[in-house]
Amino acid sequence: MVTLLAHSMMMFYLIGKGKAVKDAMAEGQLTGDHYRRIAAARKPVFSIGTWAMAATIVAALLGASVDTGVLPPVVHGLIAYGAIACNLAALKIEIDALSASSRIVDEVNHLLGS
Repeated sequence: MVTLLAHSMMMFYLIGKGKAVKDAMAEGQLTGDHYRRIAAARKPVFSIGTWAMAATIVAALLGASVDTGVLPPVVHGLIAYGAIACNLAALKIEIDALSASSRIVDEVNHLLGS
């Protein structure tokens, strides 16, 4: 549950950060590709984050099937290891996106004189 919350909150955070940059550029009458760059930085987060959440949900559901004896444990184990790998990949991409968005926000703030 915490993993699902973390990925979804990361997505919402990056959406909000993009909107904030877009609004700040409009208010400050700035030109540049800052909004496009922040959108490009957040794009991979949505795809890998969605896959990570889906794999986590599927692994949990299959774990329940193993507990009831419907499914052999090896199937759940393989899906669970895949979910872990997917979540680790998502973590790296999310950290990269946070770093990129932070740099872009710093650039916009510098241009605005803040």
